[in-house]
Amino acid sequence: FPPDLGQGVNAGLEDLLVLRKALKDHGNDFAEALPSFQKARLPDVKALIRLMQVGYPLQYNQYKFLKMLWTIKFSLQMLVAKLLPKIFYRPGILDIQNSKLRYRDILARVESNAKRYQMGAYLLGAAVALWHVFRSKNYVLACVSILCPALLIKLFYVETPKEFKNLA
Repeated sequence: FPPDLGQGVNAGLEDLLVLRKALKDHGNDFAEALPSFQKARLPDVKALIRLMQVGYPLQYNQYKFLKMLWTIKFSLQMLVAKLLPKIFYRPGILDIQNSKLRYRDILARVESNAKRYQMGAYLLGAAVALWHVFRSKNYVLACVSILCPALLIKLFYVETPKEFKNLA
């Protein structure tokens, strides 16, 4: 099964509203309105495609272990967002239902969170490395502490393809 966020009807209704406006702006000339409609909707369509990939990708229990890891990650993101609401946003899957946010805005929040989590992981690794150096003079564990976040990010973080970035 493909991942979904239950946004098919919502996206279709948004398409209708944007197409209606484009037709109105172009005197009901479909040939003239279509490029305007496409330009207006493309950023949100691309954002929605990407959100489906990262929002709730393992909802059908195809891979139980990966679903467990995703659930742990989601729970930790919720906790961090509650503890540090000025720094971290809620997971994107929760913002899908917020009618005030466009899909591209939600994707921007997801990407912002990802960068902040990465920075936090690197800072935590550096702090642990310094602790190992100054407390126990264990340089091997210090190196491991620095390399672990980089390895985990490399293994588990899938960067958004460039065609989905900078959606205006």
